[in-house]
Amino acid sequence: MASEATQGATPGASIPSLKERRQRYRQETVDAILAAARVVMQEQGVAALNLNEVARRLGVSGQALAKYFPSKSALYDALFLLGHRLFREAEAEIWRTTAPDWQRIHRWFEDRLALACEHPDLYQLIWDVPVPGLTYTEARKEESHAMITAARRGFQEVVDAGHLHAGMPVERVVDILMAMRHGIIAEHLGKRDHLPPGSDRFRGLIPDVLAIFEQAWGGTRQHSSRTTDDTSPTRRAGGKEGGSTKSIPPTDPRIYGA
Repeated sequence: MASEATQGATPGASIPSLKERRQRYRQETVDAILAAARVVMQEQGVAALNLNEVARRLGVSGQALAKYFPSKSALYDALFLLGHRLFREAEAEIWRTTAPDWQRIHRWFEDRLALACEHPDLYQLIWDVPVPGLTYTEARKEESHAMITAARRGFQEVVDAGHLHAGMPVERVVDILMAMRHGIIAEHLGKRDHLPPGSDRFRGLIPDVLAIFEQAWGGTRQHSSRTTDDTSPTRRAGGKEGGSTKSIPPTDPRIYGA
């Protein structure tokens, strides 16, 4: 009679090594910790994440949890990278599958809002809620810089295709649209619990907002979007009016990908 260990075994099938089983167990444990941490953030707020509470929900000791995440900062780092890669991969799909026109920009707004609604804890951790004492690692900076670089390249393709003529560097175009997108998402997340179920109050602003930008920046004007017109008020004022058009170095991930 076959033992429980051999029941269901297929002759010639590959059997995972002890190292592979340990790695799989470790990854499953890490995934469980991250899932529990996200539930805590969703229920109590991003800044309220607590290692003892995570351990309690998993039914393990704080010492056992520390084998995987020795500090709250380490847990925040893992959650940040998890979320950032989720949002960055979604945007990569936009650049890869859309034509370089205003429909691409519309989807850039819509997809981010949908993801923010689906994963509000990760969105707020990355771009919205400052966590006291939390520093930004090189890995975080690299993830953020990769996203903003891809966005600038994706918008530059819209410029090169002749659909966007803003009369300013593409970096500034991206910053303006990111700020507008972040504002719509912040309003939606902040007030959705006080609105009727299924309310389209803030999502419905997206086509109206983009219609205004398309009217201002669309058309067939031939001036370049790479440099500001020398006769503009901003240029005459030495770049002070309306802010500098220079790129901001990637020192704080929250300024990117909003």
